[in-house]
Amino acid sequence: MENKNGLTTFESAAFGNLRTALDEKNNPLFCLKDACSILEIKNPSDVKKRLDSKGIIKLDNPESKKAGKLLFVSEGNLYRLIFQSRKEEAEGFVSWVVEEVLPEIRKHGRYDVKLLVGNETNAMAFLDEYHALKTRNLILTAEIEESKEMKNYIKRNLDSGVLKDIYDVPKIIGINLATSEVFKILRAKNILKEDNMPYQAFVDKGCFRIDEHKYVDKTGATNVCYRTYCYKSGINLIKKTLEDYAGGKNNG
Repeated sequence: MENKNGLTTFESAAFGNLRTALDEKNNPLFCLKDACSILEIKNPSDVKKRLDSKGIIKLDNPESKKAGKLLFVSEGNLYRLIFQSRKEEAEGFVSWVVEEVLPEIRKHGRYDVKLLVGNETNAMAFLDEYHALKTRNLILTAEIEESKEMKNYIKRNLDSGVLKDIYDVPKIIGINLATSEVFKILRAKNILKEDNMPYQAFVDKGCFRIDEHKYVDKTGATNVCYRTYCYKSGINLIKKTLEDYAGGKNNG
């Protein structure tokens, strides 16, 4: 469904609504709030820090000018967001975007079939775009399989009790603090770096494990995202650090 401002809403029974638009070069854009909602990410503003700032664009909210502008992200940033997600349905979200949303955008939002007839320039542009889309689809298919294999491997470790996602540790140890506050304390104690990744010394001690995942964006560039998991010694380290911090704070 396209509105007067040129924004289009795609609807899925499985994922809900995803608003899309086109940038000045007719590249697809995706509403960050909608994508975060689909991936069950509660605070879209925090997500921006993990994305390419060049691929974040503010557009007028077509529903209400008083509501302010909406944040839209590029195709590359959407993939970054999806592949950083811990939600199992993220793979299905990728498939929906690649197989249904993007082809529809390019079919109706960028190229009019009538313009191809008798116009060699437009026809070549369409064929180039179609070829690029098929190439991206092949790359994404491979990446989805890699992501699935990686998630299955991690799930086996998590289910065995060997590893725990660092984001889950505060709940595991029963600390009533927001994750952002926990990370702030761990950074202050020089356990985590500014990007919330553990210092190598603690990895070498067997406290943490860093898993790396690579994916290729639409420009052909290889991107890398990381996720931190804790062994039992890492959980104990975090617990002791937070208890010491709470004790020192109370004594102070």
